[in-house]
Amino acid sequence: MAKIKESTLERLKINKKEPFVVIPLKEWLKIEPILEDYLMTKSKKYLQSIKQAREDIKKKRLYIFDLKTGKLTKIKD
Repeated sequence: MAKIKESTLERLKINKKEPFVVIPLKEWLKIEPILEDYLMTKSKKYLQSIKQAREDIKKKRLYIFDLKTGKLTKIKD
């Protein structure tokens, strides 16, 4: 296991009393999106927004975002 200088830990504001992991950036870039997806699915607010979107689709409350004007426009049946 590699040793890290005390000054480096202080600069990074890492608590020496708690365990921590150092991994290569390449590996973190693989893990990060998976972790974000997992945390998102555990969010009550996120799950509520999915539920609301499904209700809107059933009730035909659909909108399209116009990139040029920056406005939402209701989609007509």
